[in-house]
Amino acid sequence: MDHKRIKVKAGQGKGYLTFKSRRTPKVNIGTPEKVADGSWRLWIDSPEERVVQYQW
Repeated sequence: MDHKRIKVKAGQGKGYLTFKSRRTPKVNIGTPEKVADGSWRLWIDSPEERVVQYQW
């Protein structure tokens, strides 16, 4: 199992962070949304740092 971590901030604007994960990812703010088999996205609309832990 290879666990990865993404840290992201939105300085300006809004949008989705799209990534792949075998299992449901863990996030500190928000709720990940399953888009397709193994693909997830997270809505980012504020400047707080998001930390996403996923398994690849």
